[in-house]
Amino acid sequence: MNLTPKEQGIIAHAWWRQHISRRDEAGQRGLSARLRSADTIQILCEPAVQDLRRDLHMRPTQDYDLAHLSTLLAEIRGNSRETLAQILGGKTPILSGARFERLVRSKDEELMVGLRRAIQMLPPDKRVCNVTMLATDLMNWDAARHRWCFEYFDRDTAPSSNGINLQHFRGDDRMTTFVQFHLLASYGPSNPNRDDQGRPKQAVVGAAVADVVAIG
Repeated sequence: MNLTPKEQGIIAHAWWRQHISRRDEAGQRGLSARLRSADTIQILCEPAVQDLRRDLHMRPTQDYDLAHLSTLLAEIRGNSRETLAQILGGKTPILSGARFERLVRSKDEELMVGLRRAIQMLPPDKRVCNVTMLATDLMNWDAARHRWCFEYFDRDTAPSSNGINLQHFRGDDRMTTFVQFHLLASYGPSNPNRDDQGRPKQAVVGAAVADVVAIG
């Protein structure tokens, strides 16, 4: 099953909230610490990481992608409206322009190392960003890196939703439950299927020709 970027980001954000975000709980604090210091095998042996793999429908060949995503999410202390690129940039950037350019040019292991170093330049209580967007971008890096360049230089750049629920992108952690009602109404027989001269269309039924009539 292939998930859309929208679905990937929302699923990863939900996993982060369930397993990482509450650092005051010993279990989540311990998992976060293990993910930040473990090697790939140790990360993949974490039951919570395997939960993330199943939720994202990731294949065994995506082992490094899964480990990188889990480790990076463990570095984030809180969710906010701003993307990581916006937080690192702006008028007084935390990450220099040269280092940022190297970051957006990098891929795979080099990208992971660069992102972790960039996050660790922030004080621990300031290591917050838009978790949904970060996860989405990490899993779709080639499509995201150009937008990062705009966000780094303009903190007012709004992330492109691409159909994604912006409540997740904007750091809104409130419960979002939607209920839709579908009502059926009855209508009398009519002839909505008419030709270009306004006459009811006809169909052959057996040996007879009949008008096409719609009954609601």
